[in-house]
Amino acid sequence: MEGASTYRMPFELRRLFATLLHYCKPSNPAKLFETYYEHILEDLRRKQSELNLSEDQILHKVLQGINDTLESLGKDVNEYHLVPFKYITSDFERLTREIAPERNLPVLEEDLLAINQLNVEQKTTFDIVFHDDMSAKGGVYFEDGPGGTGKSFLFKVCLLTYGSEGI
Repeated sequence: MEGASTYRMPFELRRLFATLLHYCKPSNPAKLFETYYEHILEDLRRKQSELNLSEDQILHKVLQGINDTLESLGKDVNEYHLVPFKYITSDFERLTREIAPERNLPVLEEDLLAINQLNVEQKTTFDIVFHDDMSAKGGVYFEDGPGGTGKSFLFKVCLLTYGSEGI
């Protein structure tokens, strides 16, 4: 941790810390956490005033980052007693964690223009789905057709449009 803390990004340190907990089983995980805590949260500290985060919220976000990696390894941050209380993650945070990587993908200009490449049938389907969602009508849609007819392209355009709209 000492060497990594000088040249790694804080989110990488959180991942490394979780990996060390799981595979190296340090004798005093809480002490290790305390020793490198400031390095592990450095990015959150820089955003603290911008995001209006309290110290407790920063600690929660740090534990969330560590727990995300531990969960992928079949573990839970509470097993290591890093803090004197039980870390609890909400269902919303779990769902957000699943969606976040998709929402953070870069969107290229040409991707945003892809809507102009839809054929008539694709555009009709897109308009129905997008209109129903915008009017809060919603629904479940099933697109069927032979291979090569543009189902995946339509799906991509829908995702890009929803993403660019912040939906």
